[in-house]
Amino acid sequence: MNHFYKFLYNIFFIPFLWFGFYVAALFNPKIRRGIEGRKNLFVHLERSLAYSQNKGKRIWIHSSSLGEFEQAKPIIAQLKKNAPSLCVIASFFSPSGFENAKLDGLVDVKTYLPFDSTANAKRFLEIVRPDVALFMSYDLWSNHIWQLRENNIPIVVANVRLRMSFFLKRMYYRMMFSNVQYLFTVSDSEQENIRSLGITNAVIETIGESRFDQVVQRANEAKEKQLLAKNVIEGKQVFVIGSSWEEDERVFIPALFQLSTEHKNLLTIFVPHEPTEKTLIRIESQLSEKNSSIRFSQMKNYNNEQIILVDSIGVLLSLYQYADIAFVGGSFKEKVHNVLEPAVFGIPVLVGPKFQNSNEAIALQQLGGIISVNDEQELFLTLKKIFTNEILKNDIGRICKAFVEQHRGATEKIVKHVEEILKLRIVD
Repeated sequence: MNHFYKFLYNIFFIPFLWFGFYVAALFNPKIRRGIEGRKNLFVHLERSLAYSQNKGKRIWIHSSSLGEFEQAKPIIAQLKKNAPSLCVIASFFSPSGFENAKLDGLVDVKTYLPFDSTANAKRFLEIVRPDVALFMSYDLWSNHIWQLRENNIPIVVANVRLRMSFFLKRMYYRMMFSNVQYLFTVSDSEQENIRSLGITNAVIETIGESRFDQVVQRANEAKEKQLLAKNVIEGKQVFVIGSSWEEDERVFIPALFQLSTEHKNLLTIFVPHEPTEKTLIRIESQLSEKNSSIRFSQMKNYNNEQIILVDSIGVLLSLYQYADIAFVGGSFKEKVHNVLEPAVFGIPVLVGPKFQNSNEAIALQQLGGIISVNDEQELFLTLKKIFTNEILKNDIGRICKAFVEQHRGATEKIVKHVEEILKLRIVD
């Protein structure tokens, strides 16, 4: 079965996939950047490893994109703290990860993952020569996995979360996981999913998800960034709207108008998901009818405006620290964005009806830390209720804070396993 799958994968699937990528690149700048970024990949990789100061054992850590790499950072930081000579090679599939990842001195070599052909995977491993490969979450590419297995290099997959409703997905995971030695799942149900595939040759453990450790670490760093002067928020009830889309704005802008007439000390910090000039002008035109606003970049001219419209990226997490209540966007569009970022600060979190893509949002909603609203009137009434009841606000916030704290600790467990593997690994 494995040989038949390899034949189908390399003769039919891979050529069709790469043809599709090249066609899509004609219309999609992101895909085009990914293809351009892979030019002379092996030359750059050899050169980077030659210049690397760390000559100890090597760990290859692969993340699909920026979000997965952020989850890997606490793991890398702890590994490097315990073994400073460890050489860390971080690979990315997506340009959003490769281009935007902040390495913070933790990574020795950054690279794209080469396209998944047998020759590319073989050449990649010949250059990198890792002692262990750690994959974050789900981005497993068959030829790279097979080459690791053929070279007896231990494979670890962390933060395993599976959606296996589709038959071909089940077959894919069965093929991939049969070559993996260590599978660390985010929950017992995920572990049961893997065992249902008939995987018996791997260490399978439920150890949680490192993203909880990551969000706590980032929140602590964010608290050191005082982005707003004390006089801006003093005496205010602060409502932070994070990563909003136009579909979200159609709901909460009318609710905001209602709320501001009753709460004169309300300060709203409005963070669009894509703060382009076109988006900012559109929002400002709607707000100007009833509410005064100022752009975040002009805060030196702040004159008690009711709304701060954030026109930069990378500051949302730091702004959540000022919030009494947060609304997380995407939840009136198609899927909610990161709910852990506001939850870690111990504040009530509101979302629209479309939050089922996030297991954390589902769990927090069941616990009462997240409140889902369906329309502008429901949003207005919910905000009014929480803003006028300090005890209720604090009780909901404590649920969110406790949820994050209870799920910490995966990083330490992953690091322990990886260090044990590295100790056992014999370098030729």
